[in-house]
Amino acid sequence: MDISTSSVASLDLALDWYKSCFNSHNQCQIPLNEDTDWRPTRLVDIGLKHGDMWHLRTCSSLPPGPVKYMTLSYRWGSTSSLRLLQGNIDMLHQGLPISQLPKTFQDAVSIARHFSIRYLWIDALCIIQDFSTDWSSEAPTMRYVYSHSTCNIAATAAIDQDSGLFRQRNKEEHLPRTITAPSGALKHLGESFVLFDKEYWNRQLAQGTLHNRGWVFQECLLAPRVLYFTGNQIMWECFQETKCERFLRGIPYHEGLKNLTILWDSLDGRKESKRDAGAGNMTLQIQNLWNHLLESYSSRALTRSEDRLPALAGVARLFADTTGDEYLCGLWRSKLIEQLLWRVPRPTLRAPTQLGVPSWSWA
Repeated sequence: MDISTSSVASLDLALDWYKSCFNSHNQCQIPLNEDTDWRPTRLVDIGLKHGDMWHLRTCSSLPPGPVKYMTLSYRWGSTSSLRLLQGNIDMLHQGLPISQLPKTFQDAVSIARHFSIRYLWIDALCIIQDFSTDWSSEAPTMRYVYSHSTCNIAATAAIDQDSGLFRQRNKEEHLPRTITAPSGALKHLGESFVLFDKEYWNRQLAQGTLHNRGWVFQECLLAPRVLYFTGNQIMWECFQETKCERFLRGIPYHEGLKNLTILWDSLDGRKESKRDAGAGNMTLQIQNLWNHLLESYSSRALTRSEDRLPALAGVARLFADTTGDEYLCGLWRSKLIEQLLWRVPRPTLRAPTQLGVPSWSWA
């Protein structure tokens, strides 16, 4: 392990994880949308490996067929930075120097180029920020934006667009901690044991503030692969594995939120028979999965309370398409009675509920 997460060794390791997943993980190849040629409205074209310019591309102008791109999960921060606006869209199509991008975006360019991927999707540059109509048309496509990305880059340690992805670290902090059995333990006298924190994965991600944000929840859940840049190491999560530089063979005793096997099994059943008697009725197992995800999501923060349902809409669309059930403002028609029994363990004062959300919804 080198002293920086930007080292060639670290990025090569991430690339190995990516190639292994892409070539051998069946669950990570499951299309979350039957339209495999789907593509976003716009992408950031970073060009060839050593070019110094980037361009905004409208995907309808690209050759037909699938487009391989990476996405970026990050915190916007409080200061205004480069954004796609109605007044600068022509300029961004013409191109700007990569050096003028915010630091976090520049680092994402470096990673994409290391992976030999030419395109990025970054919300600030791919959605017109001062045009509500564009936002209204793009927001419902978030499920497809992330599920069709080849990998999502998560800026876990960055507080805003200008903080960058990479960090220096103390290599000694990642060495295993061991203890030797005391003299009274005759059965194990002299043996050494490795100490392990069962909350290791969650603690690593919790060191940054990114994963407390509501919008990031579905971004990382829907993307088939996520590469996390934390304050002291890189971490990997896909639908089949979780790894990091400290635990190269996987995180012990950890089952990530991305374990969606129950949904994949349901999807296979619906493909076999659209007239299946269970279609449109969520199973108990899928209901429990939804509740588990909802508990994690609802503990996260949103800048605007009115985003509470939109920031989960991509996950809801996945469940609706998979089960055939009807989504009702955070609940499901076939399990409506059971799901009306929601409660808040630690009630706090909330802003008034936004218009259009019924009083019986947890939202």
